[in-house]
Amino acid sequence: MTTMMISEPTNRSLATQTELRAREGTLVKAHSIGELLAQDASRRPGGLKWSAAALRRRWWLFLAVLIATVALASGYAVVKPPTYTATTQIILDPRPGSDASSAATVGNGVDPMAVDSQVEVLKSRDIAQTVMRELKLVDDLRFAAPSRLSRWFGSQARTDPKAREEATVETLAQNLDVHSLGLSSVISVSYHDQYADDAARIANAVAKAYMSGQLSVKADESRQLVSWLESRLVVLQQNAARSETALKEYQASNGLIGLQSSTGSTLAQQQINAITIDLSRASDDEAVARGKLQGSLGRTGRYDSVGDTLSSPVIQDLERDRNTASARLAQLQSRYGSAYPEAVAEQHGIADINRRRVEEVERIHQSLQTALDVASSRTASLRGSLNAALAAAQKASRASGQEMQLQIQASADNDVYRKSLDRLKQTIAEAGTERADARIVSVATSPLKPSSTGWKLIVAGGLLLGCVTGLIVIAGVELLKGGIYSSEQLAEMVRAPWLGSVPELEDTSGSTMRPGLRTIDVPLYDRLSGFSEMVRGIAASEPFMVNEQRRLAVMLTSAVTGEGKSTTAIALGRTLALQGIRVLLVDCDLFRRSLTTMLSPEVTYGLVEAIEGTATIKTALQFDEVSGMHWMGVRKGSGRAGTFSNPRMPQLLFELRESFDIVLLDAAPLLATADARYLARAADRLVIAVRWARTRPQGVQATVKLLDEIGVRASGAILTRVDLRKQRRMGDAGRFSYQEQYSSYRTVAAR
Repeated sequence: MTTMMISEPTNRSLATQTELRAREGTLVKAHSIGELLAQDASRRPGGLKWSAAALRRRWWLFLAVLIATVALASGYAVVKPPTYTATTQIILDPRPGSDASSAATVGNGVDPMAVDSQVEVLKSRDIAQTVMRELKLVDDLRFAAPSRLSRWFGSQARTDPKAREEATVETLAQNLDVHSLGLSSVISVSYHDQYADDAARIANAVAKAYMSGQLSVKADESRQLVSWLESRLVVLQQNAARSETALKEYQASNGLIGLQSSTGSTLAQQQINAITIDLSRASDDEAVARGKLQGSLGRTGRYDSVGDTLSSPVIQDLERDRNTASARLAQLQSRYGSAYPEAVAEQHGIADINRRRVEEVERIHQSLQTALDVASSRTASLRGSLNAALAAAQKASRASGQEMQLQIQASADNDVYRKSLDRLKQTIAEAGTERADARIVSVATSPLKPSSTGWKLIVAGGLLLGCVTGLIVIAGVELLKGGIYSSEQLAEMVRAPWLGSVPELEDTSGSTMRPGLRTIDVPLYDRLSGFSEMVRGIAASEPFMVNEQRRLAVMLTSAVTGEGKSTTAIALGRTLALQGIRVLLVDCDLFRRSLTTMLSPEVTYGLVEAIEGTATIKTALQFDEVSGMHWMGVRKGSGRAGTFSNPRMPQLLFELRESFDIVLLDAAPLLATADARYLARAADRLVIAVRWARTRPQGVQATVKLLDEIGVRASGAILTRVDLRKQRRMGDAGRFSYQEQYSSYRTVAAR
């Protein structure tokens, strides 16, 4: 048994005190601001590397969530009722003179914009409400409360009539599919339901509601026109009566009654009569021209379906050419697709026909406008001529001229009244004979087979949802329970080199270790084990490299308790001692005394007595006979706060450096006590121990931030209690990925 003689502290020279203060102030320079801020964004939470590593670590959780989600989706696809689709077809068939005819027909075809408008009408809320009332769907919970949750818990859907109607209309709109068939005027109306009979019933009801709606609109328009004409006739009749009365009163007051022959007594009167006849005809012509022009616009403001347009040979030829080209285009597209050169050429040809047709329609409309302008000019000219004749006649007979004006006014009022009366009689006669501008060409029947169960889409959606949910669950678990798994992650977080890893004792991959050994005894009795080799690797790192000119005090600390720091310190101390290095291991955790408990629970004198001077360094030292390591423990109950702030602590640490090659300080966690911070300033090197997969990154970051505040930088970091098998599966083992191959090398060496 070897012993080491350590002299009591003596007075030192000024140079020695200066050297002591220099040792006390020895700190590693703080890193630059750029180093503090420089971090790999991909390794932060949410980054690509962080996500990949998290997926490798918890792939089983991802797989479990994925399988569960797909299983639920598959179960839903199995129990989900099938969907039946019933379809009815409607063809737009505008009648001549109808609003739809003037707005939608182009030659023998139908304007696609008009077809799209009717598609939207079929999808409208009014149609859905009509079907709902006609079939009394509001009493069926499948429509009033379409979801099962609404059926089970939706009391409002069962009691509130408005809510039931709203839900029914929404359900009808969601399951109704209306679209036009290609470029034709046929509209397909399909309804999807879990019952085949209901699907056919509702599809047919939608078509009937659309037809009834058209007839109702036309009947309303007829009633409104009759009402307007009746009120207008009253006014026109009064105007005609006033004109006749004014004429008779004028004739009586001026003695003109019976003085004129049937042919007129003067040339002026004959001229006026002739102009009046021409003016009446011109007014009729103007009214006809204006009626044609205004009628060409129709209710929609379009003029592409007036009689002049429909009867134009050019328009008919163009329509015939467009229909022929459309048929060829449909054949080419169905056979070869829209990109086929001949199909593209046909499309250009149809566009050119449409352009020429628009030009021809514009020309016809312009001719109608010209005819109106000519008629208006003629009417104005005749009125001017009449005014001139009347002025001339007034010179001859002012009374006769005034009589003529009254006669003209009375004649005009009577003519307007008679025409309006004829229009009213015609409208009344046509009431009740309205016909819809569409007809049903195919009635929906109950489908025999379901259109689609949708199970493929449901399973695919479950697969996608499972992937997304699995990733979200993994991210949540990592953020809530995430630890430090890789050496790169630890080195980046500590901003210091990773020195090595200390594995769990039962996971050293092929170790030759004898059973029953304590972890701290493995470096003594099983030096060829994987555990011993990994500890030797840490001992060979730069913070533990000493020589005669370089004697160090290395502090081993952690962020929190339970990191395996004291076990690592003992294994390191014994490993260094077995290499012939003079090692002193000091238990600086005054309250937990983990190191002292593992080596020798009962000590008479320890670190506290050495600092306070109640015991010498020599009496406070203990000797590990097997490894040759010296250690200094903590007597039970001697720990107290503020011990390391004692002015004697730096002196004691200086003397220990002088007597040993390396002094290992097993300190308390930095975040737990302030004494550890005093010790960090006094030590030459500081190494942080971090437990693999358990220590939260926030704790390590807080420790590093605390070191920055006191001006100390870590010299390295160690991962403790590493499960190498799991680490290899996660892809974070680094150079220890080949530990199993190393085991065969050590096994051969052991033989």
